[in-house]
Amino acid sequence: MKTHAALFTASILSAAVVIFTVFFGLKNIYRPAFNASTHKIIIDAGHGLPDGGAVAADGTIESDINLAIARLLNDMLTAAGFECIMTRTDENSICTDGGTIHAKKVSDTKNRVAIARKNSDAFVVSIHMNTYTTPDVHGSQVFYKSGSDISKEIAEEVQRIINLKYQPDNKKTVKPIPSNVYLFKNISNNSILAECGFLTNEDDLKKLKSAEFQQDIAKSIAEVVTFKLIGSDINGN
Repeated sequence: MKTHAALFTASILSAAVVIFTVFFGLKNIYRPAFNASTHKIIIDAGHGLPDGGAVAADGTIESDINLAIARLLNDMLTAAGFECIMTRTDENSICTDGGTIHAKKVSDTKNRVAIARKNSDAFVVSIHMNTYTTPDVHGSQVFYKSGSDISKEIAEEVQRIINLKYQPDNKKTVKPIPSNVYLFKNISNNSILAECGFLTNEDDLKKLKSAEFQQDIAKSIAEVVTFKLIGSDINGN
């Protein structure tokens, strides 16, 4: 009986070490058992100058917060063993032509599509902020690639964690990415789109500007992506 108890205790402790390590980035102790080259993640920070996206009443620009969260997510997933590809790494968009802002936005979006198509085996995580016509609407909401089971599973778990741990008054649930969103309409990659909060809501804006909440959002996504994709191929098989 003592031997069985000792083995059981050892198993529990071993499992705890793995969970602790994945969640807190102790990469020198534990590395996920998969080939990183077959587990690519495209981290898409929405917008980028000259298209800053939505602008809050205090002048906060969406693209800046998108990039801050994307950088945190990149660091976490890279530490977990994934090969990460960021669509942009600074405040600028990735447009390559166009004289007007509209033309540059079109070029930027087409270049993001090209990155995803070149890496069709990669899982896409797109980071954006939301707005609404009235200031009372609030809360993060996660969308998923329609028809993709693994995308829906990841979106649901990210939403659950955010609602449970960081936004207990958030009643939003996941939805398919709208069919008219150009990027996702033109790629086949499994994907989620995280609308991290509303720049038009005072409480959301305060959180979104804080390093702590940016870290919380990135961690929620990183934890779920890591656990859902470890030990499977990128299609969830």
